[in-house]
Amino acid sequence: MPSPRRGRPDRTPSSARPPAAGSAPPRVVELRGDAADLELELPASWARGRQRGALLATVAAGVTLAVPPLEALPEDVWSWSAGCAHRDAPAGATVTVTEAFDAYTTTGWPLAIYASEAATPRGVEHRLHVVFRTLELGTIAVARGAVPLAPHRAAILAALVTARPTAPRDAILSLHDLLDPGDATPPAVVDRPAAAPTADAGTALQAAIGFLVDGLPAFLRPVPDVVALVKRAAELATLVDLAAAAGLGRRVPALAAELDGLLDRAWHALRRGDLLLDLVDHDARLVALAPAYVHFHRRGLRHPRLAARLADHETSTAATWLPRLATAMALRAIGVPSRHLDADALAAASWIATARDLDDLTVARAYETTHVVLWLSLLGPTPAAIGDRVRATAPRWIDRFLARRDADVAAELAMALHRVGGDVPPSTWPRLIGLQLADGSFLPSPAAARPHRLGRFHPTLVAAIALATHVATT
Repeated sequence: MPSPRRGRPDRTPSSARPPAAGSAPPRVVELRGDAADLELELPASWARGRQRGALLATVAAGVTLAVPPLEALPEDVWSWSAGCAHRDAPAGATVTVTEAFDAYTTTGWPLAIYASEAATPRGVEHRLHVVFRTLELGTIAVARGAVPLAPHRAAILAALVTARPTAPRDAILSLHDLLDPGDATPPAVVDRPAAAPTADAGTALQAAIGFLVDGLPAFLRPVPDVVALVKRAAELATLVDLAAAAGLGRRVPALAAELDGLLDRAWHALRRGDLLLDLVDHDARLVALAPAYVHFHRRGLRHPRLAARLADHETSTAATWLPRLATAMALRAIGVPSRHLDADALAAASWIATARDLDDLTVARAYETTHVVLWLSLLGPTPAAIGDRVRATAPRWIDRFLARRDADVAAELAMALHRVGGDVPPSTWPRLIGLQLADGSFLPSPAAARPHRLGRFHPTLVAAIALATHVATT
């Protein structure tokens, strides 16, 4: 199996975009790290300095941006990212995450963005955390202000999307060498299309699938991060599997045929399972990718050697409960039940099974809940302790996120409610369809300006899942 090359030279351009007419060109700033450096472009007008090894820039009066150098990622990357707004809050502060969405840099590296407010008796600190990561390294940039960040947010994000790793010394930035890299040109950043609400769920579903089909060359390209490719291919398989399970093929045969074509192309991008096998052989900890195989397996696309290898390496998964639960559920779903991981006990420890206040739903808890429900529903009836709670509370959760114009979380919750046999409120569908853009896509966040096509993949996909189950069952 090919192995990633260490010390691979950076292929990214030195400037991601030309300066605006009449403005000074941005200044390239380099942060040196132990394993690799981080380069980004900042407006020339921002004063810069260093604080405890981090770059510290003054964006405006009372607004700063701190960017630490790249460091090795922790074992539990999900908690490291999702909990960032709470870890560095002022002592005694009450933290409210007001927004969370994914994006990409101009060269295709994934970003997770969290807007939050930290309230103390002295006032409110406004923050924007931007999580940047490669395969093994990452950092979290933080913008802070005693004043709202809205007037400066576009400039802050425009600077941070230029971030790119350079000069790797003893770190693997990407596993893209496991495949033919192909065209390494980053996908273009596109302007926000004009909103164009469609008349009915069937038309909206067709438009969403059209966006996914048209974007496949970008969505299934292994540059720069093969693991991100695996995730997107697996999510396409999830759409096809759940739509088929809901009976879409009987109601709309033409759409079902188009979805089957998506499934075949996603499976081909994974080299019909060989890529997953190579990844697990490269690093046994990547057994946590087992859920990526499940929906292909359920649709009859099998890879016996991969299934056996996943079973062999099951104890290599991360120690935290969420990836352990995902691995346990996936192994059971593909017919090789875990000998060491108790899926039922892990599910019983989830937030949705144990929380006292079900209205204390953060974005991170919403995503956790939808994944737990999906994994459990693939194995049979969802335990009453979880299913009853989702049926009782998901309708008002959906209403809350639609009021925020957050199609991503609202669609995931609608999907979860359907999976436990609940009734999605009829008002959900026109409100969700009203958030669809002219090209059939959905934004990752109502405030995401100039969204990258890849950044619109996930919200469009989960909206398609929710719409497909609705069309198939009404």
